[in-house]
Amino acid sequence: MFRGAKQTKASLIRLPRGRFNPVRGGPSLVMGDIGSHAHNLVRFITGLEVDEVAAEIGEHRPWQAVHDYGGALLRFDNGARGSLLGDASRSWS
Repeated sequence: MFRGAKQTKASLIRLPRGRFNPVRGGPSLVMGDIGSHAHNLVRFITGLEVDEVAAEIGEHRPWQAVHDYGGALLRFDNGARGSLLGDASRSWS
């Protein structure tokens, strides 16, 4: 999306329709589909494993039946800490 562009249901996320159906794709679009890639990247780059997670997930858009935002605090096996924050319509950080 470009700044100032009007957001519509179709423009928010470009994923197959089944991803928005919790029966077919699971309840958590943001952690199950997007967060898993961020988790894998952290493991690959650091070589560390996640020992503990404290997270909150939910829906910004009431018409969407899957979780589209999430945040997680991570504790790794060496004691290091990290965080994942994301929204299905934005990039992860």
